[in-house]
Amino acid sequence: MLRASGARVEAVLRSSMPTAPAPATVTVEPCERLRPPDMTVPGDLSSAAFHLVAALIVPGRAVRIEGVGLNPSRTALLEILQNCPVYNDDEWIEVEDRKQRIEASLVLEDGHPLVWGTEDQRKGIRIENGIPSVVHLGAGEDPVAKGVAVHHERHESPAYACALASLHRPQFPVPIGVFRAVPKPTYDALIGEQVERAVESRGRGDLGTLLHSGDTWTVD
Repeated sequence: MLRASGARVEAVLRSSMPTAPAPATVTVEPCERLRPPDMTVPGDLSSAAFHLVAALIVPGRAVRIEGVGLNPSRTALLEILQNCPVYNDDEWIEVEDRKQRIEASLVLEDGHPLVWGTEDQRKGIRIENGIPSVVHLGAGEDPVAKGVAVHHERHESPAYACALASLHRPQFPVPIGVFRAVPKPTYDALIGEQVERAVESRGRGDLGTLLHSGDTWTVD
């Protein structure tokens, strides 16, 4: 695409591997002005993604892409662009604006009920069978007694955090805070424990013995 726009692009292959599919270095020399070419993009959102983002990162630019299949399982890029304040300035204005934030956001505090709003218009989140709903609270009412859920970061099951993640405007507030904080062993720690158990039960291995065990053959 850069070459088609007028820039000089030079790819240099590794000298020791002239047939290598990937270049060792790529040099791009700018031209005085890039000339946007007409391009035919396959009717797939993945192929169009580069052109969409390239147009959005330049102020005052636009791109029109027609005939692209909007497979529901491939539209995550569009959702990200719609929800990102970098590309969509006022998308999160309810949360950013201090006057609207108290009604539009739910601050998550471990051990505290899920309550938001002003003192005279408090609301809470009840979660029954994994389904959240809004509870209106009167002045001085105990939210827990009304069935409002209490936030616990350390739920062993991720179901509660998933229920929080499903909250969205305008029916619900936007949850802000730590959804779930459950310590889990890292992959390398699990592998290390597995190796230690194998050494304890079978002894430390020997590479030479391993190579000459089982089916072997001689190649002349």
